Amino acid sequence: DFLAELWENKPQELETAEVLRLQQSYGTLPRSFYSLYMSLSTGIAWGEALHPLSQLHWVFVVLFLFFITLTLFGVLNVVTSVFVESAIQSTEKYKDIKIQEAITYKKMHVSHLRDVFSELDTDGSGEICSEEMNFFLQDRHLSNYLNTIDIQTEDAVMLFKLLDRDDSGFVSIEEFCQGCMRLKGEAKSFD
Repeated sequence: DFLAELWENKPQELETAEVLRLQQSYGTLPRSFYSLYMSLSTGIAWGEALHPLSQLHWVFVVLFLFFITLTLFGVLNVVTSVFVESAIQSTEKYKDIKIQEAITYKKMHVSHLRDVFSELDTDGSGEICSEEMNFFLQDRHLSNYLNTIDIQTEDAVMLFKLLDRDDSGFVSIEEFCQGCMRLKGEAKSFD
């Protein structure tokens, strides 16, 4: 065994205290594992664990440093990859939640717009005319509702004019809901 040979052929300048320390730290395989574990887990400083080996042979210093470097960077790499993977999964979940919220939000607004349209459509024809729209704009409750969903009453008048492309004076419920959703938010430009 290499270690036994080194014990027998140890340099004469090793003091008894150093030999004792070397035997205590690395004299058996379990003691060696324990010393390496303590070095990694900062139970003992690397220099303290390395010093007895440096007194014995430079090969042990290289092996010790190689072990520490490989283990340390290996563990750091695994830990980093776990955090990165967790962050990626969290981002994906966040995207899914935001998409679901947007869909729910849009459905809710379309439902409210349908309710508004049914109040506008006083004759129950399924279409609103410009007279019904003008009456609607005078109703404070309905006008305030459009304001709460970021559609100004001036925008509603413009929307009615834009949706009534054939100048018939009528707009269907689908045209009304789609147009109001386009007016809502950032897409307020009809240039």
